[in-house]
Amino acid sequence: MNFEKLNIDISYPQRIEIIIEFLLKILGKYNGLGNLDKTWDDNIMPIINQSITESGAYIKKSKLEITRKSVKEKLSYNLSLIVNALSLNLSCIKDDLTKHNFQTSLRIIRVYENGNLETLYADTYYIDKHYIDKQY
Repeated sequence: MNFEKLNIDISYPQRIEIIIEFLLKILGKYNGLGNLDKTWDDNIMPIINQSITESGAYIKKSKLEITRKSVKEKLSYNLSLIVNALSLNLSCIKDDLTKHNFQTSLRIIRVYENGNLETLYADTYYIDKHYIDKQY
């Protein structure tokens, strides 16, 4: 399976919905789960937001969710982006997080208007541990 489809071609300016996920057990290894806000607010989120802005997109809306009810407890950063360019290359998110060693368990998902989900990128940790859901 190829989970590296980070370039999105766009025929006109539009809104793009994406979800950026991390497994909580991996995020907890940085500063402990008790300091998740420090890890997220001071480190990971600013890297993601800057990467998106530098790629030419505008973050219209964002929502942070933590799912603890499944085997793969995760943090999901839901973003609604406004894109005016003819393409959006999200590889900058992966590249910038990798530079700062925050890429482990990273997963980037596109949400289509009809509700369908497509995994655009999944770190090898996700793939190796079989955390990729069959539906996306």
